[in-house]
Amino acid sequence: MFYLPYYVSISVITQQLVRLGIKVTKYFQDTDRETGLLSNVWNILIEADIPECVPDRMRWSHTV
Repeated sequence: MFYLPYYVSISVITQQLVRLGIKVTKYFQDTDRETGLLSNVWNILIEADIPECVPDRMRWSHTV
């Protein structure tokens, strides 16, 4: 997942993937190697029977 704004929660992305029929097996945040703190990089492991069903881009809306 690239260029995900900080205010978009990972649950929004995983819910959209599930709606598309993609199984999310695991998601986790990277840790900075130097400081040991969580980074802003997320990894999402998925399973999809048809690779073409995995979107290149996703849209979401942010409501307050």
